[in-house]
Amino acid sequence: MASRQATLEYLTTTKIGEKGQLTVPKQFRKDLGLGTGAPFAVLRLGDGLVLLPEQPRRCTDCAVRRPPVPS
Repeated sequence: MASRQATLEYLTTTKIGEKGQLTVPKQFRKDLGLGTGAPFAVLRLGDGLVLLPEQPRRCTDCAVRRPPVPS
């Protein structure tokens, strides 16, 4: 099984807009293949947030579980 080592790297600073939206710079969207409406997982890490582009999941018992969506 191939493993990919993740590197934590500071990229840029952005601001939250009036409607609570964040802007991901164009070059990063392009590098990651993210288009309008791309879903992100928002994870809390201590006093911070981690945003990860959602990807199709193959496992049924993943370590991070999403809370149920309110109806």
